[in-house]
Amino acid sequence: MKSDKTQLLLENKALFEAVITEFYEKPYQMVSLNEIIRNCGYNKGSFYYRFANKQELFVALMDYLLVVQIDLFGQKKIDFMNLNSLEDLLRELYCNLIELFQYNEMYYYIVKKSFSDHDTSSLIEQECIEPLYKRFFQKLDSYEDTNNFLNLKLIIKNLYFNFPEDVIRSSNHEDSIKSLIGVLISQKEVLKRKLDLKSISLGDFEQESNLCYILSAKQNYDLGSSKISAFSDFHNFKSKKHHLKRKLGITLFRYDVIISKAIKHSFRNIYDFNAFLTINIRSLVKNNYRFKQLVLLSLYYLLSQPEYIVYDFVLDEFTIQEKQEFFAHILPLLSKTSKILVLGDSYESSYAFNEVYYLNALEKLALLTNDMLERGVETLQIQKEINGIKTYNNASLSDLQNINLTTLYNSTDSFMIQKNRFISSNTIRNEDNHEANFRYIKK
Repeated sequence: MKSDKTQLLLENKALFEAVITEFYEKPYQMVSLNEIIRNCGYNKGSFYYRFANKQELFVALMDYLLVVQIDLFGQKKIDFMNLNSLEDLLRELYCNLIELFQYNEMYYYIVKKSFSDHDTSSLIEQECIEPLYKRFFQKLDSYEDTNNFLNLKLIIKNLYFNFPEDVIRSSNHEDSIKSLIGVLISQKEVLKRKLDLKSISLGDFEQESNLCYILSAKQNYDLGSSKISAFSDFHNFKSKKHHLKRKLGITLFRYDVIISKAIKHSFRNIYDFNAFLTINIRSLVKNNYRFKQLVLLSLYYLLSQPEYIVYDFVLDEFTIQEKQEFFAHILPLLSKTSKILVLGDSYESSYAFNEVYYLNALEKLALLTNDMLERGVETLQIQKEINGIKTYNNASLSDLQNINLTTLYNSTDSFMIQKNRFISSNTIRNEDNHEANFRYIKK
């Protein structure tokens, strides 16, 4: 915490109020230092003597707001180590947001905006004191470490950063929070029941080619000890980011800098890194921070060269274009040095995999034969209750236009293999369980 800068900010009431107002009314990128200087009555020389730039001013402000949020929790005299139940943990996590809102609405909305914006969240992580929510999330991560429960953790965390406005402004906060937690806990119980299903064991699974795909609506599986889970690494990217920075000897975590350093660091052919520098990949990385994390995690794998990598349902949250670019450029490169296994709840025939597996009637992994993918079938649907594959031709394809995607993706009974060119973006969108469940909870 830059306590001296924060103290400078707090010492002048006019300056503090001008800063709070500007950051409250505008997104970080549009905040004007000239406007702040004009409103607080400072001259430019005096202001810039205290704060060199907008970034320094923002860090000083956020340090104060984060301390306020921590103090609000501290005033309740709750022993954090005794928050052992999920219900108690979620109640205190979300109640703290309401308490911050009641203390000062402007503080709440600045904090909320800053956590949700990529630029400001990166600044907070690198420059500010540790936010209170980090302690809660660490505690949350100590709970059951199953991929089913990981899905619920994502919803809980996303809900924190996109907290419902009607709950914040509710006249009865206690009942609203209780109702919200009830929905989350009910989802946890559903996931617990799913854990009773027989798991897919991939510990002894051997693939013939270096790149293959397993199509499954089940997310209950055992990777074994020799396979690296990209799902786990992706959702704990901070650790891999630290290793990557240390491995490349960099402090500035910019995409171009990282790739440039990786080229110099690696003994691989420089042309191998072209996969990370295509126009489409660079554009997608720029527009989606989550996709950037996925690509950089794959770069980490490329440099460390593990024997076996499993992309276990981690790709399901990305758009069709992002997946296509990833499958076309990144995965083939990784498969030169590591065996790659992709698990997903949908498969598009445009993906270039030599081996595609699915669960047969005996709950065993069976190879999806080439004739199934090459017979000109537009859509395949695998139905769990009959453990078979149903095909759709052009005449029956119109029936698919009425499919409700939320129902389809929330169902554990069926999933689809689909070709992009036959799917209308107005009727079926690329959407995953997390987004559908999250929208339901917000509603």
